[in-house]
Amino acid sequence: MIGSSALADSLTVDRRTVRIDEPVSIVVTLEGAFAVNDTIRVPVQNLAIDGAPSVSSEMSWINGTVTRRKVFTFTARPLQPGGAMVGPLVVNGEGGQRETLPAVALEIIVDRASETNDPLTILHELLATGREPFFVVAEADKSSVWVGEQVVVTWYLYNGTNVEQWQIGAAPKLDDFWTEEIETRNEEPERVLVGDRTLLKMAIRRVALFPLHSGTLRVAGMEVNAQVMRRFDSSPASLFEGTLVETGFESAPLEVEARPLPPGPTPAVIGEVLLDCTPPAQKAGGPVAMSVTLRGRANLRGVEPPHLDGAVDGEVQIQPAPLSVQRSPAGVVMSRKWQILIFPSRSGTMNVPPVVTSAFNTATARRARLRCGGAALTVDAAAVSRPSAGGRAMPLRHSPSDLIPWIGALVVVLLAAAVFVPRLRSWLRLRREVRALVEDAAPAAVRDRVHAWLQARGIDATALSVEPSDRGDAYRAFRSLADALDRERIADGDLETRVRDLVQTVR
Repeated sequence: MIGSSALADSLTVDRRTVRIDEPVSIVVTLEGAFAVNDTIRVPVQNLAIDGAPSVSSEMSWINGTVTRRKVFTFTARPLQPGGAMVGPLVVNGEGGQRETLPAVALEIIVDRASETNDPLTILHELLATGREPFFVVAEADKSSVWVGEQVVVTWYLYNGTNVEQWQIGAAPKLDDFWTEEIETRNEEPERVLVGDRTLLKMAIRRVALFPLHSGTLRVAGMEVNAQVMRRFDSSPASLFEGTLVETGFESAPLEVEARPLPPGPTPAVIGEVLLDCTPPAQKAGGPVAMSVTLRGRANLRGVEPPHLDGAVDGEVQIQPAPLSVQRSPAGVVMSRKWQILIFPSRSGTMNVPPVVTSAFNTATARRARLRCGGAALTVDAAAVSRPSAGGRAMPLRHSPSDLIPWIGALVVVLLAAAVFVPRLRSWLRLRREVRALVEDAAPAAVRDRVHAWLQARGIDATALSVEPSDRGDAYRAFRSLADALDRERIADGDLETRVRDLVQTVR
């Protein structure tokens, strides 16, 4: 250990030169009157202390004298290359005693292994500096995309040592992208040859990213921490002997070039998509119905529904269906369906115009007008009751059997009320809860309210941001839109809908 004081009370660090990805151990030893301190706060510069320290206490009886000692051990991590400082530390003891432990200066150096995502270069650097062959590499299926086009980024863990346990220390926030998590837990690790070494390669995170704006967008690195068993030697006798070493690695960042769309009208959807329609049809004098489906490698969460390309003799309603998302290592394919209902104004022949929407095809780099459907069919308008020719209603006599349909209808109404009323109450509670989170608040304030709301329910927002679930999807959709609105990367967005989706999945 490197000390800063020759006194019994001391402030020490385990190394003076530290790589950017290495942890630093800070040890404060207090004896005698100063060992009464239960907590201390060590001032640091260009370092971040992880959590609370481990504390050990000793008491000895020597020649009738009681000697007390307390040792505080902190773990800190470098913030950026350059100089760093631990201390000075002022400690108070019994009887008004005070002592100042001098500061310790450190130098944070750049780790060349963390500057590249090439596995061979990283492995050579780790072995050359006496470190374990344990590292993370980020890979993207594309380096240049259009704004809104999907790019898939995967972080792979390479391991060529004896790892006792490992965990993701820090995940990138990805504020410049709309994100869709892709599950990797069911993927089997594979053995790969890197140079002359065989390493185990495992996907630990995969995300489909949709750039929210143009420019060179940065995908920050992912940090992984582990406990590694370092053998004393290479003999067979040392197979089960060694020392447990804390290690970590942060992958190099990636850059994605997001190109702005060529000049022209703003498309409804960006990506490789298809539009499918069912033929319009009418049943039993009801509305004319047709299904419209938009599907492809695109972000369809906030897409506007396709519309009829022309006037129609009737009232039109569009009913959305839930979004379907298919995730695979190749990326995300979304499917969105709508039901178009047309209530005819009169009986006869109805011309149903085609359904259209606009798209920018990222494969061809051209705008396209997607079109399907369109037909002519004979329809019946809803029947309208009219009075008798004399203008007076004729009295009717009913037998008891005539009341059976009415009794059945009444039963149906009561059953419907029994189902509908609880749902109405639940909807009203949801509406009040969402209003309380979004009403009269800027996007940043809405984000803070949602985080407080999640915390009150015992849900950690950081863990939720990488959780592969419906509520994880809802949170990432909300967070992406809130951050984009807060940073004025987009001018408008339905933030209330994103909050409602999140609240529904959490409740």
